[in-house]
Amino acid sequence: MHHRIVVHGALLAFLLCPFTGAELRNLPTKEPLWEPLKDEVYLQEVSSAIATSTPLTSVEVYRDKVYAGAENGLFEVVGTELRPVSAIEGAILRLRVFTDQIWAATSARAEHEFGWNKVVVGDQLWIATSAGLWRNDDRGWIKVAAGKVLDMCLFRDEVVFLSENQLFRVTKTGPEPLTQQGHATLLGVTPYAGTLYVHDGKRIGLLQNGEISFDYIADWGHLEPGVTTRDIFGRGSRLYVATNEGLGVLRGMTWYMSRGEDGLCYEDTTCIVPGFDNDLWIGTMRGAIRNVGEEYQFFGHARWIPHDQVNAIASGDKVVYIATNGGLGIITYEPYTLAKKAAYYERWLEEWGQKRLGFVHSINLVNGEWLREVSDNDVGFSSHYVSAKCFEYAVTGSKQARAEAVDMMKSVKWSEEITGIEGFPARSIYNVGETTLKAMHGSGGLPAEWHATPDGIWEWNTCMRLPIS
Repeated sequence: MHHRIVVHGALLAFLLCPFTGAELRNLPTKEPLWEPLKDEVYLQEVSSAIATSTPLTSVEVYRDKVYAGAENGLFEVVGTELRPVSAIEGAILRLRVFTDQIWAATSARAEHEFGWNKVVVGDQLWIATSAGLWRNDDRGWIKVAAGKVLDMCLFRDEVVFLSENQLFRVTKTGPEPLTQQGHATLLGVTPYAGTLYVHDGKRIGLLQNGEISFDYIADWGHLEPGVTTRDIFGRGSRLYVATNEGLGVLRGMTWYMSRGEDGLCYEDTTCIVPGFDNDLWIGTMRGAIRNVGEEYQFFGHARWIPHDQVNAIASGDKVVYIATNGGLGIITYEPYTLAKKAAYYERWLEEWGQKRLGFVHSINLVNGEWLREVSDNDVGFSSHYVSAKCFEYAVTGSKQARAEAVDMMKSVKWSEEITGIEGFPARSIYNVGETTLKAMHGSGGLPAEWHATPDGIWEWNTCMRLPIS
């Protein structure tokens, strides 16, 4: 503890020295162990949420609008609300955006010999529900097929969907069977390696000669026996499968699993979608994961999303929408610098009243009231703040940063003076009678020990039993 006070005394001497910040930076140094770095712009994650009383099963971004699905229908995100879309029937099972195809004959001969040409004119939102398949384009909401539709994808410029145990393709005259009815209930479909791959909750199959085969998928490796498959997604040279025991990956003819030891933050995965910057987003039963190269970034409840269980994810332009059992999580990537981030937290401390008596405090919501916590570490937290302000002053020469550091350093110095023991600072200081959360415990589970000052106005805290009479 004595060493800490010496360090802070040196910082205070630095703050009170007659040199300006610029002069300090120009002083001669011998073999400096640091070099200045430019404060580059980077993308900072900023979270928000729309809470719901029922789980959201799906989400998609379409023409700068966000749609979310649930068992009780389709909703459009408007501001901070979810507004129902009455044109859609049934529980929403999947949302997808595909390139819009319009069939047109360039000539009578072309129509006779080559069939209809497909002309790209825009995009469409496709909705799979318990009552059918719908799409939305410039002509409004159109019902494409009846019956329960579980998933769909774009394959060879045609929309393919699965209705329990059979695949269909959408043509200009309506849905046409792509396979015969099978014995397995199909739950997901995706294009990969020139054909269609499906899963039935347990196995992975592929389309061969008009039939779904589950027999021969790879030469090497396999999914773990008994795993539950929840989603399937093909991108480039890889087929990804979300399972309850990790992320299955098929590359060429080889299976392998991505697990916790490989960096995957949580193995019980639920969905996989592409992001906005060649990244991959993975939903799990305990949060969302962003995969960028070899790095995995975790976004959990309640810091980032409104519920643990992630059911679907969609990305827009530097923004990601996460459908959970408790509502919609929104993570926006905003341009930031470290200076901008520091200013954000500075404003937060001021606006939320987290400074008191020259110390930095946490605050807690108790019975509807926000209260500061006089913890057993207030002086330690404030020491970090002093150090940060010293560095800020050294770099910027800001008079405000210097004043903040001096003010808080006086409080740190007071923490030693109030104990009356040289070199022994208090851990925190309490104003008797103050409405606050007064810590009654300390580090390592030890009880907090509060000592009153002779005038009875203050109490100071330690976690050590002191031989004080």
